Amino acid sequence: MRQQLAIARSNQNFSDEILALNNLGTLRLQEGDLRSAHASFSEGLLVSQDIESESGIGLSLSNLGLVAAAQGQMHDARKYYEVAANYRARARDYAGQSNTDSNLGDIYLAMGRTREAIGAYRVALSLARDVEAPYLQLRALDGLIAIYRERSETV
Repeated sequence: MRQQLAIARSNQNFSDEILALNNLGTLRLQEGDLRSAHASFSEGLLVSQDIESESGIGLSLSNLGLVAAAQGQMHDARKYYEVAANYRARARDYAGQSNTDSNLGDIYLAMGRTREAIGAYRVALSLARDVEAPYLQLRALDGLIAIYRERSETV
């Protein structure tokens, strides 16, 4: 990852730099190093804003939402995800938007905002169907099923 980042920087390939920073942050997040993950995602956001990359901004904000959620900062995570979903929609990154909307549904659910959670999961499911992404469809369906089971309803 670091080598990918170094190459992207030396070639001044900002799109690859954004991806490398977000990949590095994801690796750090998986390792539980939230501080380093936050720093990588924040740097990816700055580069994305500098070059006005809507897809990069959406990706970086969504990943910052993951860090906030891991830290238990649900209100911050919600804000990150809501803004990220808008950037991903503008960038026509519908698979990314679906993922972000499922994450947003998780946050709404954790906050007791069931109606908003259902809406977010339904948007995620619709987008996932449009881009024919079975994993993303299942992710959204899992969220909906959890809600409907709790309510003793059927999907």
